[in-house]
Amino acid sequence: MSAPVRRRLVIDADVLHGAGDPGTPSASGARRVAFLKAVFAICHRVAVPAELQDEWRRHSSAEAREWYVYMWSMGKVEPVVLRHDAALRERVLATAPTRNERAIMAKDWHLILAALQSDGLIVSCDGHARRHFHRAATDVPELSRLVWADPHEDGILEWLREGAPTVPERCLGYQR
Repeated sequence: MSAPVRRRLVIDADVLHGAGDPGTPSASGARRVAFLKAVFAICHRVAVPAELQDEWRRHSSAEAREWYVYMWSMGKVEPVVLRHDAALRERVLATAPTRNERAIMAKDWHLILAALQSDGLIVSCDGHARRHFHRAATDVPELSRLVWADPHEDGILEWLREGAPTVPERCLGYQR
């Protein structure tokens, strides 16, 4: 039997924000908690740039902070020093047809950079940003291979157990 595949996930602060938070609808919060527990149990790691670390501090629930402490104590948190690529950022943001969409993409640019510099896996509940980056992947091939998963999606825990594979349907460049 081979060792399980352990991947580095870039987990958006919105996942930690609603995990076990009394203000989040119970089904949504429960799915986020189950996802975080599965990441820990399966021995995946999290790739965390400083920008994301700051968001996590400001927005995570008490249960998510406890999860983070466990992850850190087990050596499953990997700091990522982002190598900024202004040309790539401008190419991606230029695909946004409106200022509002450009602002949404700019806000989550650190997720894209961290994924490009780790295992290419983003976990976020932000469907708006996902749609905008998906559209951008048509013109910016570097985004095409990035996986964007939502902890509310059906089959997400099985995906984690299978080693968080890069399946076409979860990639930003996937065309139906």
